[in-house]
Amino acid sequence: MCQDCSNVLTISCIPQVRILPILASIISHASQNSSILVEGALDMLVSLAKPARPEQAQQMQALVGPHIQALMLHHHDSGILQSCCQYLK
Repeated sequence: MCQDCSNVLTISCIPQVRILPILASIISHASQNSSILVEGALDMLVSLAKPARPEQAQQMQALVGPHIQALMLHHHDSGILQSCCQYLK
């Protein structure tokens, strides 16, 4: 089993967290998706991260953090960049 999958399984006790692999896929393929879809996925990640316990937040960060960092470095859409910053808060 891949490391990302085991991280998701560990934190899947929260029903909303089951969507993490889908959101991670959307943001990891941002250039193939519309900006609105990517920004919406980021906004959903923000809403999932706020109530997360510290260990859950760390696991979420391990799964989606590298993709968010790549977006911040290579994407030029201001809405996406703003959503990335909201997630990192």
